Amino acid sequence: MKKAIRYILGVTLALMSASCTDFFETESNGLVKVEDDAIDTQRAAFYAMLGILQNVQQVGDRYVILSELRGDLLEVTEQSSQELRDVYQFEVDAANPYHMERDLYALINNCNYLIQTIDTSLVVDQRRVLTYEYAQAKTIRAWAYLQLSNLYGEVYYYTQPVLDAWDVVEADTLNQAALLDVLIQDLTPLLPAAWDEPEQMPDYGNIGSFNSKQLFMPIRFVLGELYLWKQEYSLAAQMYYELIYNQRLTVLNLTNAWNGPTFTNVSTRNWTRIFGNLATYNEMISIIPYTTETSGNATMLPDMFQENYVLRPTPVAIQYWENQTYAYDATVSKPGDLRGAYGSYETKLVSDGLTDAQYSYVTKFKNIENFNILCRSSTVYLRYAEAINRMGAHQMAFAVLKYGLTPEVLNNPLYVPASEYTPDSTGVPYYMEFGQQNLSIDRFTSNIGMHSRGCGTLKFFKSYSIEAGVDTLQWVEDQIVTELALETAFEGGRFTDLMRVAKRRDPLYLANQVSSKFDVGLRSKVFGLLSNPDNWFLPHQE
Repeated sequence: MKKAIRYILGVTLALMSASCTDFFETESNGLVKVEDDAIDTQRAAFYAMLGILQNVQQVGDRYVILSELRGDLLEVTEQSSQELRDVYQFEVDAANPYHMERDLYALINNCNYLIQTIDTSLVVDQRRVLTYEYAQAKTIRAWAYLQLSNLYGEVYYYTQPVLDAWDVVEADTLNQAALLDVLIQDLTPLLPAAWDEPEQMPDYGNIGSFNSKQLFMPIRFVLGELYLWKQEYSLAAQMYYELIYNQRLTVLNLTNAWNGPTFTNVSTRNWTRIFGNLATYNEMISIIPYTTETSGNATMLPDMFQENYVLRPTPVAIQYWENQTYAYDATVSKPGDLRGAYGSYETKLVSDGLTDAQYSYVTKFKNIENFNILCRSSTVYLRYAEAINRMGAHQMAFAVLKYGLTPEVLNNPLYVPASEYTPDSTGVPYYMEFGQQNLSIDRFTSNIGMHSRGCGTLKFFKSYSIEAGVDTLQWVEDQIVTELALETAFEGGRFTDLMRVAKRRDPLYLANQVSSKFDVGLRSKVFGLLSNPDNWFLPHQE
């Protein structure tokens, strides 16, 4: 169905400097135009791409808040505003300031402008130099449309840029199923010609402590997300694997650990290092960086979690970590996952002079150097596990958590039966090859089980194993959802992760998970509300 929508945008000309301190500084959330309405130089493409990245930056905090606060891991405090409480209790109205619908369409409009006006035929040094910006604009646009469909249920899909603030644009109204097909068809031609060919990204050099390539979203990651939502699991696995293979992604051996079998001290606290040193560890794939120069370009999340204390971890979240088992060896263990109290949250005893009370704080963002996370290596491996589990490779999916996908693990039938990665007579599909048969692939030998990052030596710990007599697919999927909480809590994916699983299982799955964080009185209300998938979405913004 066609729908005419009035698109209110301030049309501005942004002239920006590219130093590391003001790389993203702008007060405009409108269209970033070049002077002659044509992007036919590398400089013009650079400026236009900055406009797109600034739009991504402007939705970064709300990307986290709207998913995490509506999930089971985050809650409001006594200091929270009514608008935050409305998000938390699924009572958002059209005027709530945490909406991001308009800003996502502003982002899409900037992408449309670049796509429409860029000259991809420009050749410098025998290379078509502007094709990378073109591909990124389409990829970021697809990501933005996916966020809109997850937040609002349907989108107004259009591809022509709105150049005048009072233009009326004709848009197709698409539900998510139709949108996924359109986006997949749009992105697929942008993939490299061969599966083992790396993607090329715009490269603006190093900016402060990070590589500018981390500003962008791999096509394969966004396509993997689209296929996963579409429930085309083999194609999703292919996209995630190709990203893993070509970027040499591994689950790094960075763990938190007790000092010995007496558990007297947590002597190793390496897990948090993956958030604080972007140049050293190949973990962060796509981020939203912020400056500290102006409030308009700074993330507010650390203050919301700490100084202002308007958001905090739920008891449900804390129980996720506390209910795990840390294994020192096959027989000696202790309760708790060390990624919790030693990297994700802390509990303080606060006295007002009369009484003492315990307060829990999110601490993960104390370790993150002024950026939000869109995609990291751990996310990709968990998505890959989710996809192959749905394909029937349950033990291989669980191996992502317990052992790590290495040649040694995959060649051990006690860990992973060969039948899972050789589903037919043609041999191992390329997207399930981690060096177990092709000995020339040696990039995965350092993979570890993700769960061991906070839970010790799991290889010989039999209690963390697929239980007998269970629905194996569902049991492993439950462990993956738990691992998403343990590893990626508060990063912006929780509600959508639960929603994706519920769409293939039952709406009551999401209703149960989310309502569990509320007190008894409100729990039944929220459960009843979320039992209807129509209530998973926000009303359209005013």
